[in-house]
Amino acid sequence: MELWLISLLAALRPIFSIDFDRFLGVGNLSEITAIVLSVAVIGGLLIRAATNKDLRLGVTDLLIALWVAWCTAIYLIYYDKTVFVQLAKYVIPLCTYVVVKQVVRDRASQLRVIWTMILGFVLPTVISAGMIVMGEGLDVINYWTKEPRYKGAYANPHDMGHQMAFLVMISWIYVLLSNRSQAAGTGSWVSRRGVFLTVLSAMALYCVYMSAVRTTMVGLFVFGATLSIFHYKRRLIVLVVGALAVSAFFFFGPVKHYLFREAAQAKKDVTFNADLYGSGRPMIWGEYLDAFFSMPIDRQVAGIGIGNSKSKGNKNSDWLTIDGHNDFLDVLVFTGYIGLVLYLAIHAAFLSKILKLHGGERYGFLALLGAAMLMNFFSNSYFSRFALAQMLYAVLAYIELRPRSSEEAEGVVATMNPISTWR
Repeated sequence: MELWLISLLAALRPIFSIDFDRFLGVGNLSEITAIVLSVAVIGGLLIRAATNKDLRLGVTDLLIALWVAWCTAIYLIYYDKTVFVQLAKYVIPLCTYVVVKQVVRDRASQLRVIWTMILGFVLPTVISAGMIVMGEGLDVINYWTKEPRYKGAYANPHDMGHQMAFLVMISWIYVLLSNRSQAAGTGSWVSRRGVFLTVLSAMALYCVYMSAVRTTMVGLFVFGATLSIFHYKRRLIVLVVGALAVSAFFFFGPVKHYLFREAAQAKKDVTFNADLYGSGRPMIWGEYLDAFFSMPIDRQVAGIGIGNSKSKGNKNSDWLTIDGHNDFLDVLVFTGYIGLVLYLAIHAAFLSKILKLHGGERYGFLALLGAAMLMNFFSNSYFSRFALAQMLYAVLAYIELRPRSSEEAEGVVATMNPISTWR
């Protein structure tokens, strides 16, 4: 039952990230569906734990429990300044990791969960790519460069760009994990799924490009570079691609304007200054830190309250109206020093588990975690975006599977190979 619910969540999460308010006039459908499904999954796990007493708990689970307790305490302390939906967004994604690792106990089941999630991306990817090709789904045309930014079927370009980039990364992860299973089982990974994933990833990359979300492009480059250097041993390719990218930036005007739209603004706007690069991130980060460090020490330790921000739609907020454009900064401001330490400790625990994996598994998840954390630093990505965070941690739960020796794998993979069913 719990595995079925997890598979349902994996399939519906990408679909319900579409902007249903625009298409159906139904607001908050994505958030409501996600919370209902998540509560059902967590409830199923609790029932299972009460009846079977079959739980695997470790240091990571303890850190996540402390994170949930701390966020809940902050919510209660600042109840007049906080928002319950924001609390749910902070705690449910990491709870999803705990649930998935408890329910999904073998590689075949985890691969099926990832595959189901990929299938869930088909509808939003096809709709978004089709809308862009037909000239629909336009969000804005940059005033200085006249370049369009598309949002496809999503609420904004950032949602589309991050969702599509995540699809590309988990598709590659799926191929890596499937290749390992095939190496121990039934041969090379050449199937209809390979063609399907190639086409779907190509459409996703097209959407990433048309969204013009630079953070996602940096994240994808880091993801690909990590795999190329450590897994495929293609350091020269990374150097050549990096050199071409730098050369294009300096010598090819359209690339420079696409990646740094502020360069065009700087030539025409006499009031422009360096703090406005990166959509004003240097200025925003400076204002955030100045405001945070000016607060009493107790509020620095405990944060200002989860959801205590006018930019999050909280009219009772006493915080700045601007968005932080940095997930780590948001964690610091809203949960304080203790929250940031817990958040970093949880991801350090993830890294420790990833480094214990073998071959493509290790480098695939290292690339995924590294890219996600980099995008968290430069934008509101895998923390602020509820759907992205929940899907990321559901996929990351694979690292909890106990490693098997090659002899054990040879005797098991052939009987539980999820790839050979569709060729």
